[in-house]
Amino acid sequence: MESDTGDIDMKSKEWLNYWDSRYEVGNIKFIDNRRNHPCRKFFADWVINSPQIKSILEAGPGEMVEYNLIVKERPDIKYSIIDVAKIFIKNCKKKYPSVRTYLIPLEELNLFKEKQFDCVFQTAVFEHSSDVIKAIKNFMYVGKTFHFVFFQWSFGGTLIPRYFPEKKLFSSKFNIRLIMREIEKYGDIEYATICMNETGELVPFDKFSERKKGYWRSGDYLMIHGKTK
Repeated sequence: MESDTGDIDMKSKEWLNYWDSRYEVGNIKFIDNRRNHPCRKFFADWVINSPQIKSILEAGPGEMVEYNLIVKERPDIKYSIIDVAKIFIKNCKKKYPSVRTYLIPLEELNLFKEKQFDCVFQTAVFEHSSDVIKAIKNFMYVGKTFHFVFFQWSFGGTLIPRYFPEKKLFSSKFNIRLIMREIEKYGDIEYATICMNETGELVPFDKFSERKKGYWRSGDYLMIHGKTK
């Protein structure tokens, strides 16, 4: 199926080119190091066991790890992806031609209709957003349910994105409590849990936060799931 670039001038925003200038599909450490992270299987199992989910929009799919887990059991799933990285869009179109691809950022989702997808899903994409408040609003607008995974987050700070001009990259450790407040404007959080890296154990966020301060512990991913309003 054809892809759609929308009406975004990709060249006018240098940060959109970060991934294409530094990575090669099949040789990306941050994907390989987390390819088997239990949070991936958790999401895949949830989708596989949820027959009401017939369509998914994933932001920043990387090398399509979750899709591969899901499609083995749910070949009927209608899967779409959005990304700003041409390398990942190209890889997806080549390997998974049935997946619909869109070369657009989360901040500008003007191609989709309200609640067009049964589920919207992102892992560590909001952290690289130039406007996380707008990204959350846009992404939740087009989904009926949401499943968000964070690996960079803080118990303090703000929602102001941090830009690194030497890398031409946004990479932020947002205040996760403020993130959750933004999410609750547009949806109902059914659970917020930490997926422990080494064991796969799920620890409720409130219980986790009682004994943790400062930043997240690398590898322990925060998962937030629920329904949009």
